[in-house]
Amino acid sequence: MDIEIAKALADYGPKLAAAKDHPYDVSGYTVNKNWGSETWLALTEYYAFKIIKMKAGCKSSLQSHKTKVEANLVVEGQVEVFLETSPGHTRSRLYGPGQGWVVPAGIKHRVIAITDYVAIETSSPHLDDVTRYDDEWGRADGKIESEHTV
Repeated sequence: MDIEIAKALADYGPKLAAAKDHPYDVSGYTVNKNWGSETWLALTEYYAFKIIKMKAGCKSSLQSHKTKVEANLVVEGQVEVFLETSPGHTRSRLYGPGQGWVVPAGIKHRVIAITDYVAIETSSPHLDDVTRYDDEWGRADGKIESEHTV
């Protein structure tokens, strides 16, 4: 097993388990962000499954992942997503309910909430694999410990 995946399972597995009533339930483990929240429903050696909630006018950091790949599907609201098309060049698209995007490893991306929005995200389980290029809260790369306090 990949060392990053093993670390994610060791670090987060017990937290997800503690936030559910039955081993086969999805978890209610919530990570609070400046822009909203992520509810981590499931984490296995194969995937991570989350609900993302972002407040209108907020944006994620401009970021990329060395290994992590992700796919997002908007459930409600509208977002503008910036995806790198070539080094130094991004493309912007609007997404609404029932629409989504995929972020391959190494691609810079950012999400801006036009309205309050909710999305489902599934990704590889490389949860701390984040390189931030621009972040309005000055967050560093990787895991932000303060976002994981209850």
